Amino acid sequence: MRDYGTLPTLIRTAPARIPPQREVFRSFPKGYVTMRKISGAEITIRSIRPQDEPLLIEFHKALSDYSVHFRYFEAVSLRERTIHQRLRRHCVLDHTRELALVADWADPHGQHQILGVARLFGEPQCDKAEFALLISDRWQGKGLGTVLLELLVRLGRQSHLRRIIGHILPDNTAMKRVSEKVGFKLHFDADAGEWLAEIDL
Repeated sequence: MRDYGTLPTLIRTAPARIPPQREVFRSFPKGYVTMRKISGAEITIRSIRPQDEPLLIEFHKALSDYSVHFRYFEAVSLRERTIHQRLRRHCVLDHTRELALVADWADPHGQHQILGVARLFGEPQCDKAEFALLISDRWQGKGLGTVLLELLVRLGRQSHLRRIIGHILPDNTAMKRVSEKVGFKLHFDADAGEWLAEIDL
């Protein structure tokens, strides 16, 4: 190996410039909010907030084992899902990498409930993101998942993404149907044993 320290004169070069990382969801407004009427109910769809942690605990309490399995691809206990540190990470986001929407409904007594959570996960310097949806069991099949996924696609387009993907278990027929309704193309990944949903923006 050449020992450059023995040369009488060292040629110094400027360090290579590292381009700044692209903030994937820079254009996503932290206070995003929109209203939708779903199955006769006025539902607020908004960006997730740090103070949503207690509502998320109640949301997870109402989920069936099937819904948990379809979202996480494995059994995850209620205790694991509602650990403070985990929920804190899910409520306080790094918007260079992730955005999250919640469907918030207030009952006639003014008590708020989270009915669904929709997320996009991206990587800096990348123009692709992955979506994830989790809908309360009693609100499945009412069109809420479709509305949330449509909003994710719209926000992904506003963030100048070129593609959104999603991983779907073979027996999750509802998620496959919702994805196709929104415009995703599905193909089966035999090696992974799952469906891959993709949409070009």
